[in-house]
Amino acid sequence: MPEWPISELKHVTDELSREVALALLRMKETDQAAVNAKISGWSIPQNYQQVHDILKAMDLPPYDRSSEVSLLSVLQRYWYWILILLVVLITQSALIVNVARLNRRLHRQRESMVESEEQFRSLFQQVAVGFVFASPTGVIKKANHRLSEISGYSEVELRQINVTDLLRAESLPIVTARFELMRLGDISQFMVQTQIKSRHGGSTWVQFTLSAVRDEKRIIKYLVGVFDDITDLKALEYELKAEQSQKTLILDIAGDGIFGLDKEGKHSFVNPAAASLLGYEVDELIGHDSHSMWHHSRPDGSPFPVSECPITAALLSGIVHRGTDELFWCKDGSSIATEYVSTPIFEGDQITGAVVVFRERVKATDGRQELDH
Repeated sequence: MPEWPISELKHVTDELSREVALALLRMKETDQAAVNAKISGWSIPQNYQQVHDILKAMDLPPYDRSSEVSLLSVLQRYWYWILILLVVLITQSALIVNVARLNRRLHRQRESMVESEEQFRSLFQQVAVGFVFASPTGVIKKANHRLSEISGYSEVELRQINVTDLLRAESLPIVTARFELMRLGDISQFMVQTQIKSRHGGSTWVQFTLSAVRDEKRIIKYLVGVFDDITDLKALEYELKAEQSQKTLILDIAGDGIFGLDKEGKHSFVNPAAASLLGYEVDELIGHDSHSMWHHSRPDGSPFPVSECPITAALLSGIVHRGTDELFWCKDGSSIATEYVSTPIFEGDQITGAVVVFRERVKATDGRQELDH
């Protein structure tokens, strides 16, 4: 029967194998061993190759493939999941590469930002003007060292006050009004010259500029204030005003008439004596042509061309002109005999105007000096 095959083990000799095989083949159905085994005997094995092939093809024991897994069988059975796994692995690898690239880029950007921040912080602290960053209500969030020097407050103390706390009371109304316009969006910044109070007393003249930084909804995010110390400029301005006032006073009290002419011969300034001698108010002469107002005619009443006028000739020749017997015409149509000096004004090599100084001419009569009318 095919159920009981006999196999030769590796350690059994060939002679013993033959003797066992002969003994089994000689066994008869009536032998006690066959009866006990309930078999008919033993026979030479037949060719079962076809049976083996059928069992293998049907994946039946002992040829079922549950215990023998090949790569091909795995690919055939699980190709879909293997494909998905490969796609996931490729996608994950691409993501890892992309994340690594982004990390390198972020690292470079972070380094650049740190460097830029350091440069900005250095510039913020070393700039020659006072800087503040403040909240939309004006509370100082950051201030530089220069503002600390100007105001006398430490940088820590500045971060505890409002921008308006630095300004003198008289400048607050205009600052408040302009800030309201900026808050409404009518202006983006404003600038005023004012004085800021020092923590140690006194004050400093500054040019104060306030700008608003807005978000995408045009709402103010923060304020940027700049305080430029203009103390020296104000001192110079005061000196110039004082000097101008002194010059004006001299011109006003001078007994001689003094005209200032621009390069076109129009009055740029007139002192009260000049206006009085000709019967005008000062404002009536300013900006008007000098020749047509008081030097337009000859003594006989004939026209006096401006091209022949010796007074305005200083504007063309650059030479000082003097006269001792020149007729000037008054507002009421009368005239006065004058002596004058017309001096050109130079700025570099360019003639920009002239100054005419004149007085009414005096002549001697019988040992006495009389005005010549």
